[in-house]
Amino acid sequence: MRPRPGLAVLPLAAVLALGACGGSTDEGSPTADDDVQTFCSEVQQASTELASQLAGATPEQLPTLLQQAGATLGELDPPAELVDDVAQVRATYQQLVDAVAGLDLSTPEGQQAFSDAAGTVGLGSTPAELAIDDWTTANCGGAAPSS
Repeated sequence: MRPRPGLAVLPLAAVLALGACGGSTDEGSPTADDDVQTFCSEVQQASTELASQLAGATPEQLPTLLQQAGATLGELDPPAELVDDVAQVRATYQQLVDAVAGLDLSTPEGQQAFSDAAGTVGLGSTPAELAIDDWTTANCGGAAPSS
């Protein structure tokens, strides 16, 4: 069976997709609501772009897409309670990019090494990713998928 390294970055798309917001249902100050809506909109846009890129990506493009995703995370202006989590997720993606630098992802061996590295860093299941998931579920119109 051929490894599918693209699946290793799908959790990133899922984390970003959680921002597909319809608006906050919480009552609060207009500034807080505006900040939440802005963050949700930014994340939705990043998610859409990443999903589009992943759809046509070759295995060789995955490290570059991860690096771009990390940069995108760095450009987001998360609410105060997510600043550390977003920074941790960004660091996780950079750790994976560093771990797979130089791999030949056109080979089954390189693809397996990529998948192994993604598993080692815990891609898709880090506490920071889970915290972002919880926050966006609660604040971005319940856009998170249920499992």
